[in-house]
Amino acid sequence: MQGNLYGNCGLKPRDERIIELVSQGLKNEDIAREIGTTEHVVKNYLRMIYDKLGMWNRLELALWHVSRTAAPRFEPEQPALATKDRVAPFQSYLKISLTKPPILPRKPERDGLV
Repeated sequence: MQGNLYGNCGLKPRDERIIELVSQGLKNEDIAREIGTTEHVVKNYLRMIYDKLGMWNRLELALWHVSRTAAPRFEPEQPALATKDRVAPFQSYLKISLTKPPILPRKPERDGLV
């Protein structure tokens, strides 16, 4: 994880690792095993992280983490206005599709089956 991912919150690399594991859905026992400590120490870390970030529980922490690590949203550019060059190839299709109902193939009738 990058140090600047969380802004200037005073989080240490170990805090960031715990936040990442919480957001993956791991329990305190599993987090303790992953970072090589006890469950009691993980609970203390979480309390300190909650205090630093002003949060109340692991769900809030996980949602906060995911919102900051998600890929940036793609903002499409303003769509170009329709021009004659762009619309001309589609005009014949538009006229046909707007004036006539589509012709669907008929289902073959089966003798004796209802």
